Amino acid sequence: MRLIRFLLSIILALVLIASAGAALSSFAVTEAVSEEAIHKAVVETGAVDELTDRILAQNTVNMGGQYGQTMKEILKSEAMTEFFTAYTAVCLQNQVRGEEGTAGSGYYNEIGSDDLFIAFSGGTDECINNGSISMGEGERKIFDAALKAAMPTLANGINYVIQQMNLTSFIDDDTAEYMETAQMMTSSEFRYGAIGIAAIACLGLILLRRHRRSGMFWCGICLLLIAGLFFVFATMLSGSAESSGNFVALSTRMLYVMVAYGLKKVATVGGAVGIACLPVCLVAKLVRR
Repeated sequence: MRLIRFLLSIILALVLIASAGAALSSFAVTEAVSEEAIHKAVVETGAVDELTDRILAQNTVNMGGQYGQTMKEILKSEAMTEFFTAYTAVCLQNQVRGEEGTAGSGYYNEIGSDDLFIAFSGGTDECINNGSISMGEGERKIFDAALKAAMPTLANGINYVIQQMNLTSFIDDDTAEYMETAQMMTSSEFRYGAIGIAAIACLGLILLRRHRRSGMFWCGICLLLIAGLFFVFATMLSGSAESSGNFVALSTRMLYVMVAYGLKKVATVGGAVGIACLPVCLVAKLVRR
């Protein structure tokens, strides 16, 4: 009887590891395409610097060369970084969730002139306030008028550069199969189904090991094992993103950073829950005595 109970405990532990791992993976995918993850990827891969350099290479963005340095400072402002980050976040989230845009690719909406002008205005205000550019009230009016006149051409140029950098098309034919899996994993049916199975397996372990009050200990060890594996995978991906340099496409390096972020986030939560289970088991043993 003891052997059967032990074998059943092993089976339930394996079920718990699989189901809890699936549930945490679902949350990891969601975290990986969050704006925080994409902002981290943009910063760590130098995506904005590369985007800025490519955009500035266009004479239209320099507005005939008259405002070249001014435009460079504005493009590197926090306001513009946040704008491009938020835009990229929407593109990626649409791809993961399977939502279609209206730009023809089925994955994204092109940056519009009005939104871009608002972002540039915010960047200009920021640069004037921090002293990176100097512009009087009259000069600002002239600059805004020139910027607004050039905005349609400027928006087209920036959209072209973004497409060339694959910032709006992370998913190609080779990775479409993986994206279908990601879309399935983020569905509510998959997520809550995995959570339900994990809860049942955890309850089964608690009942099966109630004579030793060790069910929570088994659950905690399983969660810690999953968290440890996720953390190892995240560390490996982070190392790949850092060591790959220019040998790997920017979009791929960004995905490495984003997935590593998602894995570390859920590994932290899973590890915390796993650790919390251990003292519960200890208290149960003390109460029994």
